[in-house]
Amino acid sequence: MASFAAAQRNRQVTNFVIFLGPAIVLLFCFFIAPVVVNVGIAFTDMGQTLKVTEFTTKNFDRMLGGDTRMLKSLGLTFVYVLGTLAIFNVTFGLILALITTSINERYGSFSGPSGCCRG
Repeated sequence: MASFAAAQRNRQVTNFVIFLGPAIVLLFCFFIAPVVVNVGIAFTDMGQTLKVTEFTTKNFDRMLGGDTRMLKSLGLTFVYVLGTLAIFNVTFGLILALITTSINERYGSFSGPSGCCRG
């Protein structure tokens, strides 16, 4: 009985590695690693020469204290995000939901409440 439990555990680990392993690697390469690198660079004095001489918070002091374009940039970003969410996500999602639930069955038997999964 112990060998069956061990075999089942090995199969679960193998399935995890086969199916989720590539997704975890891609997630790390394209999302987690760039965030870590950007946070590391934010606390350095790296310039155009890509030479790091000290770790400092001067970038944040300059951004929050002396940059006059910061509020304009944040305002414009807010407008774009709100516009994208309102127009594309909510409006097109609502239109798609209304169209697919009100389509006549003879026009499209694949979509709608009585779609492809008829009993």
